[in-house]
Amino acid sequence: MQDYKVIVKNYSPNPQGITAFHIDSPGTESRIRGFLLQLRGWIVGDLFPGKKIQLWDKSLGSPICVSVMNEFRPDVLAAYQLPIDTEPCGFQFSLNLLNLPAQTSLILQSESRDGNFTAFAELEIQRPILQPTWQCKRHPILVNSLGRSGSSLLMRLLCQHPEIIVQSPHPFESRLAKFYVNQLLQRYAEYLSGESNYPPGNLQAVNMHWLHTELSQHEQLIKQYSQLDFNSLADFVLQSIDRAYDLADDSEATRKPSSRYYAEKSGSGHTARLMMELDPGGQEIFLVRDFRDMYCSMLQFSKHRQTDDFGWQAEHADDYMEIVAERVEQLRVSYENRVKKPHLLRYEDLLTRPPEVLRQLLADLDLTHNPNTISDMVNAMNNTVEGHQTSKNAPASIGRWKNELNRKQKSRINMIFRKSLSTFGYEVKD
Repeated sequence: MQDYKVIVKNYSPNPQGITAFHIDSPGTESRIRGFLLQLRGWIVGDLFPGKKIQLWDKSLGSPICVSVMNEFRPDVLAAYQLPIDTEPCGFQFSLNLLNLPAQTSLILQSESRDGNFTAFAELEIQRPILQPTWQCKRHPILVNSLGRSGSSLLMRLLCQHPEIIVQSPHPFESRLAKFYVNQLLQRYAEYLSGESNYPPGNLQAVNMHWLHTELSQHEQLIKQYSQLDFNSLADFVLQSIDRAYDLADDSEATRKPSSRYYAEKSGSGHTARLMMELDPGGQEIFLVRDFRDMYCSMLQFSKHRQTDDFGWQAEHADDYMEIVAERVEQLRVSYENRVKKPHLLRYEDLLTRPPEVLRQLLADLDLTHNPNTISDMVNAMNNTVEGHQTSKNAPASIGRWKNELNRKQKSRINMIFRKSLSTFGYEVKD
């Protein structure tokens, strides 16, 4: 297995609220074997109970790891003449590098008493790319979108194509490939780092807890397990995905012997990125909808069904726009940081010009786009699902925010969504 490279850049002078700090591991320039990064260090200044450290992923625009200050450091306390009963000033945690792009920058941030985070160091990480040898029977088409943006509609249309397998029925949430990639590859590395979130009574959790305990006590063991050939495991994952979609195809009323792709909904995070790394023949579609309309649809859907599927909670209703804005920003950052340029599809274009838009999309994906195929896909647009819509018809769902938001809300939503709206080609008028 190849080494991964880590470069640590300490910010200088010390940021406000931090008297001193040091990252013990990894070193300033390190080469480490495996996919597990052990991070250890300390901070002096503004210590308080429950103080947190977090790693901010620049490629996602969000934190990927948060840990409390969890290590007492008598050596540091003595060096800075601090009382022995001072709150823990050290931190130590592990990071699964399979959850990161092959090249990435992470910002190490320290929590202050007001709940904000201050950056004090940056890690530049370069890890080996997974290179499985298995030749996939089908490649993934991953539909990356936020809720209430038309992903179920698009999946229904893709399902009509003779070269694409979609495990039906609505709402197309099975995500077989994501399950295998997440559970077999990412979870394995997380078990090694002690990050399992299984409940204590779960047999699997008991076994993994034992494994991590053994690893944490024996340096040679943790080296052995963290250096296993992940490419072999990746081969097994890809074989499992092929078998799963063989079964999915067999279970459908009409089999697709000429299928070259399978399609799944997917978030825009690192699992989708890892799937593209495992199978470079895959494709990503970023499906977006005017985020102002999307917000209105999320709000109405959540209130009507009394569900928190899209992060809405009655007690935090006033903050809901900001909650949605965080997700929109993460989608934008993910889109802009993709190594392989994704296909951009706007919900409004799909509704108003379906034949033209589908023809272009299929051509871009190198898929059959003859008139009969396009006709079958367009006809599937009329198969609405009861209870799923929040507008009386499709045309009414476009620009609905202009009628449903008051003047103050319009001004606010334009301000907080401006950058993302512009990125995806939507007009914003002051």
